[in-house]
Amino acid sequence: MSNPSQEKRQIESFGPNCFLEVGSNDQGAAGNTAMQLCSKNDVGHQMNISQHGSGLGRIHNDGTLEITSGQLKKAIQSESGQGFLINNEHGKMDITSGGNIGITGPIVTIEARDTLILQAPNIRIGFSQKGKTKKIDMIAYRIHCNNPKDGNIAVLLKTHNMFKAFSGSYVTDKIAGMYGL
Repeated sequence: MSNPSQEKRQIESFGPNCFLEVGSNDQGAAGNTAMQLCSKNDVGHQMNISQHGSGLGRIHNDGTLEITSGQLKKAIQSESGQGFLINNEHGKMDITSGGNIGITGPIVTIEARDTLILQAPNIRIGFSQKGKTKKIDMIAYRIHCNNPKDGNIAVLLKTHNMFKAFSGSYVTDKIAGMYGL
């Protein structure tokens, strides 16, 4: 007697390097595989596109994965001119990389509906070469700098460690003079 759970499974081969499988009940971490298109090139790099019983859709490639869009101006569908959209209706979205992440364009806008958080042990705004960044505008009703202890902002706010070390002494004005205040 045949296995009824595998009766809906079909595999179509498109030569020695590509096949399409649908209806598999083999269980993995993402559930059964509803569909997967798999290929392998002559050097052994594999690529697959799959959909799983848990709702997970997956694109996997052993090498570089390139997605290109908007090459034909007349083919751009949206009124605002987007050639590429990523839309996540529910839940959070993560971008993770073992290397650097770069975003390049004539104007890059990062917009949050509530709060924009930049977190890192070191945060730099502008080029590392002096004078290459021409201007930084901070436009807000309130700009808060939380009691810095070092750097030129700490000197301007007089929260620098030198001011704390000599606070209440007779040389506080001389310390301010050292910093041009």
